[in-house]
Amino acid sequence: MTKVVAFGAGKFYLDRKEAIKKEYEIVAFLDNDTSKIGKVFDGRKIFSPEEISNYQDMKILITSSYRYEIIDQLMEMGMEEERILCVFPEWMKECDSVPNVVRGG
Repeated sequence: MTKVVAFGAGKFYLDRKEAIKKEYEIVAFLDNDTSKIGKVFDGRKIFSPEEISNYQDMKILITSSYRYEIIDQLMEMGMEEERILCVFPEWMKECDSVPNVVRGG
């Protein structure tokens, strides 16, 4: 099972968590909502995206409907494309807004 940091701690994740947990072990969450930072969500702590450097060797699994904005944010932060995985309603499709991004599965 691949260990990942999930970006998005909300309903999008909760609606898909059983399927996600079959493929990935989530070690932490990132979220842009400052009211969530420091709280625990599904048994894991939520961190600010600025703390992504603490997870240098991990892939980032986007678990939010704001995938395009998050992809842009991660790329602006210097994230390598091959570290970004997406969860889509159709389940684990390629992140279609960034060329060559790894499939989530």
